[in-house]
Amino acid sequence: MDDIDLLPARERARVRRRERKRRGPKVVADNPGLRWLALYLARRDRGLAGR
Repeated sequence: MDDIDLLPARERARVRRRERKRRGPKVVADNPGLRWLALYLARRDRGLAGR
């Protein structure tokens, strides 16, 4: 049994989210327009586009 399993559901979700590593978006280095689009979509998916 893992120590995380002993935590309440809310704390367990927080710990798992903290431990999950974020990966950057895959971008096309040769095409600046596609690179911009990929970065924009990644930020939008994370909820950071309007900031």
